Amino acid sequence: MQKDFNDGYSEHIPVLLDEVLDYLQVRPGKKYIDATFGFGGHSQAIIKKGGTVLGIERDEQTIREAKKRLHISKQEQKRLTIVHGSYEHIDTIAVREGFGTVHGILFDLGYSSWQLDKSGRGFRFTGNEPLDMRYEPNLQHRTAAEVINRNSREALTELIMTYAEEEQARRVADALVKNRPITTNTHLVSVLESVFGVHQRRNIARVFQAMRIAVNNELQVLTTALPKARSLLDVGGRLAVITFHSLEDRVVKRYMVRTESVEFSIVTKKPVTASYAETVRNSRAKSAKLRVAQKI
Repeated sequence: MQKDFNDGYSEHIPVLLDEVLDYLQVRPGKKYIDATFGFGGHSQAIIKKGGTVLGIERDEQTIREAKKRLHISKQEQKRLTIVHGSYEHIDTIAVREGFGTVHGILFDLGYSSWQLDKSGRGFRFTGNEPLDMRYEPNLQHRTAAEVINRNSREALTELIMTYAEEEQARRVADALVKNRPITTNTHLVSVLESVFGVHQRRNIARVFQAMRIAVNNELQVLTTALPKARSLLDVGGRLAVITFHSLEDRVVKRYMVRTESVEFSIVTKKPVTASYAETVRNSRAKSAKLRVAQKI
């Protein structure tokens, strides 16, 4: 017997949901790609409005969890295709699945709250977890522990300076090298506290961010994926990208500005941010920025 996707459902709050639906101009019968499916909150809303969705998700464990939480009927399931893969290959995945031309594409970047709290891969500060940070544990080989323990002091300094934009990058790299091997998230936190102080969570979070970006090659994958996404859009179709830190946002902004008037018309001259009411409901929305461009 086929199992409904809403068995074991629990609430998931997608960021900037109303804004995404409005800017993507969701219409019945049109095809959309959710390049970062996650728990499928945005995809579910698009399906409820009559759209057909291809969801791409790098993390197999996230897909399994999503199917427990999606609140869609069996009839609506027919308009949802979920594929395990990276949006780095969005073009080949889309063509293979019959989404060679679509009305809209969404990227909701970064990691999910579930990955932070429940994956056990060292994304968070607490819990004494292995320092992994891979989105695709079965496909990727290099963990955050390996990045820290195998790179030179100079390479770590450059990595932290670039991906954390941290002024004390050299001091952090020195501390990491001095305390190697570092194999758990709590050990990394302890080392970083020795540099920044116990209460400097923002600095510590930026170094965690740097390690996650390096492990998953996030900025390069995004840079590669954006023009591939454009190639899949019908004329008048829209690309919507939600970012959560300045490095991601810079990549997206530069791409849209560079291609403006040639490939895209920028719809959001300034990034769209969450309302105060949304940030109260969902603290993750505070740092979210939505940029949208329309293919010409």
